[in-house]
Amino acid sequence: MRKRSIYTKLLSILLVLFTLNGFGAEVFFSQVYKGQGTSYVEESSSITILNSTLVNSSNVSFVSYDPAATTFNGNNVVGYLKYTNSSGVVVRILVNASRPVKAGSTKQGLYMAVMRVNSSGQPIGASNTVIDPIARPGDITYSGEAYVFVVPGQESYFSGIASATAVKGTENDVSTSSDQVDTFLNEMLASQPIITLSGTLSPFSACSGTVSGTQTLTVSGSSLSTNNITIQAPTGYEISKTIGGTYTSHLLIHLQVGQ
Repeated sequence: MRKRSIYTKLLSILLVLFTLNGFGAEVFFSQVYKGQGTSYVEESSSITILNSTLVNSSNVSFVSYDPAATTFNGNNVVGYLKYTNSSGVVVRILVNASRPVKAGSTKQGLYMAVMRVNSSGQPIGASNTVIDPIARPGDITYSGEAYVFVVPGQESYFSGIASATAVKGTENDVSTSSDQVDTFLNEMLASQPIITLSGTLSPFSACSGTVSGTQTLTVSGSSLSTNNITIQAPTGYEISKTIGGTYTSHLLIHLQVGQ
């Protein structure tokens, strides 16, 4: 990467390619529904969804409450339902992911009960005092609300239930399973696409009419299926696959067999 300067004085910029969010292991889902009603508990055997309870969201994920966690642990896993709403605001809701949704070995979704929190977003117990939900999971209390994540590729299963016309009162219910939650999440974590960036950059500087010196980063990926990696340079910068190669505003790194 190098900088193209259009100013007469030396310039420097700190290029931040990735920002750590201070949270632990993260698994991505395609959609999330909010349960109809307010009487859900940790181990609810079903959750009622409607077309109207599909959350208008993007970048839907479950993030471990433990910022040091690289995997998930426990039959129930405390973490955050995280998504970007229609206004572009990132929303985080503290939940306890407690029951998978599955058909045989097919992962379909993940049920999570919303935990009670104080005005600062900290989890609270029955006496409204702040608790540590990892050390004392028995002290967790719930708001009565719940959500269900949708595993990518399982959207039609949930939309079919959400759009059903209730006759007996259960047509809009998604059944949940008592299977181990951490196994469910860790299998998803191991199979989701990962892009890794290694190396560091120093501030760039250049005089008018010249380009800066070149600096390098290494980009790699795993579990990308058939997808390539696209890299977009910030405004005023150029990138190339090799030092001395052709510099451009963006690059396409093609998938290699076995990666």
